Amino acid sequence: MWLINNGDTNLDWNKNDMYINGGKIAYFLSCLITEYWEFEEAKAIYFSMLDSSEDYSDEELNKQLLELKYEIIDQFHFLMNMLIYGRISLDFLKGWDLKEEFLRSKEYESNSEDKSICTFMSSLGEYLNKFPYKTWKKQRYTQEQLNTLPNEIEKYVVNILRSFFNFVQYWIEDEKEFWSLYYTKNLENIERQNNNNKGYIK
Repeated sequence: MWLINNGDTNLDWNKNDMYINGGKIAYFLSCLITEYWEFEEAKAIYFSMLDSSEDYSDEELNKQLLELKYEIIDQFHFLMNMLIYGRISLDFLKGWDLKEEFLRSKEYESNSEDKSICTFMSSLGEYLNKFPYKTWKKQRYTQEQLNTLPNEIEKYVVNILRSFFNFVQYWIEDEKEFWSLYYTKNLENIERQNNNNKGYIK
């Protein structure tokens, strides 16, 4: 069964794909929200360390800060799964200029971290609502609506990515640091999968 879009936006949805992918998107959204909670937990620990009367070393503070940043990367992993199962064109994602996105976010003067997070979560809900994830509810789509969906959701993806990086830029300096974190976190995940003692499965 063909579930993702590897570049060809002309491939047709069918209703069975639509329900399977809607369920996958809802699942990965729940994973992302859990990772966001873990980010908040790591952030609280980091600030408590800064405010503590204990004399934490720079190494200890930087280790906790790194853990906080890795939680952001984990959110990005699940976000990409959401977008891929929404059949956004991979060409569209490859064309996203991360350097420009960081520059744009830093120039967004009316922004705040809390506002960015609220906008990000709202945009995720708006995106999910385009898909029939409610298995208990009868939802009707014409084949014409299904066929135009990949192009229609691009505007939602733009909102998601922009609000996400509005939030990210408060903790990650630029695209170079982001990709460095992404690369090292992937190496860590692969190591966990290759080591049964880490509790991961392949």
